[in-house]
Amino acid sequence: MINNIPEILLYIVQGYVYLTAYYWISFKDNKDFTNLIIKSVAASYILKLIFDKMNTSFNITFDSNINYTISLIIFSAILGFLIGKILSHRYFNLLLHKLHVGRTTNENIWDDVIKPYTWLRVYMKDGTSYLGQYRYGESFKSEPIIVLFTYQKLDIDGNIILDNSEDSSRVIILNTKDFEKIEVIYSN
Repeated sequence: MINNIPEILLYIVQGYVYLTAYYWISFKDNKDFTNLIIKSVAASYILKLIFDKMNTSFNITFDSNINYTISLIIFSAILGFLIGKILSHRYFNLLLHKLHVGRTTNENIWDDVIKPYTWLRVYMKDGTSYLGQYRYGESFKSEPIIVLFTYQKLDIDGNIILDNSEDSSRVIILNTKDFEKIEVIYSN
């Protein structure tokens, strides 16, 4: 068993590298280690099959197992990066929409509805509101914090209390637990 550890690790490492690259580029929550070894082994098996098929097709040979293993790990990282980039791109989600698939690859609604530089009007529970452009937001939170820039603070009647609409260096950080509602304003 101890003598076979390098071969056993070969069926875990490239899958783990692939999954790490995929989770990182697609902003997936990687804190869940449930079934990580099983996922890594399954991914490693598929990656090894694809890598070996490519090597056979292009007549690529390796002079040592170390070069083969390093090339396989690099291939896994690049493939994880590319697949994560493709699956998290808005065009892939648009393709899913056109195919009438009732979901996207995004894990929260913020990524589906609100993109950076989208105009928002955030109505607070105290009657005031903020009108500004969305810059950032937290993922994987039930009550995320969002950041608005080029914003104005409005009173209950819509009169401007604070105007930072011309100053893009000022931002405001708002907690969604203080919101009454949010209007999303799309512009061309």
